[in-house]
Amino acid sequence: MLNTLHLTTQSRGPPWKHGIQASYHPARRSLILVVRPYSMTLKSHRYQTLVAARKACSRCNTLVNPSAYPELDSDDIGPFSKWQGNLNSEIVVVGQDSSDIVTYTDRGGDWPGSAVHTNVVLVELLRAAGIDILLPQKGQSQDRFFFTNAVLCLKQARASGGRSMQGSIKNVYARNCGSLFLRPLIELIQPRAVVTLGSTALTATLASFGILKPAQLVNIVERGQTFELSPSCVLFPMCHPSRTVLNTVRSLDLQMKDWQALGIWLRSNYAIKGTSVETLDSSESPSGASVPYFGC
Repeated sequence: MLNTLHLTTQSRGPPWKHGIQASYHPARRSLILVVRPYSMTLKSHRYQTLVAARKACSRCNTLVNPSAYPELDSDDIGPFSKWQGNLNSEIVVVGQDSSDIVTYTDRGGDWPGSAVHTNVVLVELLRAAGIDILLPQKGQSQDRFFFTNAVLCLKQARASGGRSMQGSIKNVYARNCGSLFLRPLIELIQPRAVVTLGSTALTATLASFGILKPAQLVNIVERGQTFELSPSCVLFPMCHPSRTVLNTVRSLDLQMKDWQALGIWLRSNYAIKGTSVETLDSSESPSGASVPYFGC
């Protein structure tokens, strides 16, 4: 006969560790049950199905799928998500693309670099919005939010064999990835805000939701225009924080102000875990529901 029944609820941890776990302690004659939300089991399954589809995709014929390098690829949608991969995040950040082949293989594959300029500046910009995160550290996922890229495959190396991180991406590739992976991912996570970095990310996201980009990105950002992806999700376009954009299109000071406006919106509408106002645990579903979600 049991002396004690311990019941614990838990929603954190890697996505594959969800459901109900039980352990019996004979010496204490107690049964410990750890109950995790069933909704996370559904999310984890749908996420891994999406990852499997990404690994099998060959739709964009001049790009190379990271799955071509199985020793470097991972079971995440992309490298950005190794840094921040919370499937219940209230915020999704969409970058442009991951890397080129040479950079990817030289860096050792599926982890964003802690010294990469874009990542360093992104941490500063998030701080301007009242959100504090650490730079990515290989092997240490933070998983407070969710980061991904509009284009998940790798650009070709230069003809000379050098790196081509600045190489352009065809709009059709961004639209392919947007419809096949980005929109399903956003619908799976159910964020309250989607933040796009640069024109490619904005084009891919809007197109996947059937919305035309109304003007040049810098004009959209200057007037503070946002887009409603669903009644519960707003897209905030931002300029890309690359050196080229910062030096020629929109300065760091102006981009800081753009992100401060995002922070004001977040604090006015929600209390986001990891911001200067914290009351809602981002690992929990806002509604507490366990039914599949098909909005944004």
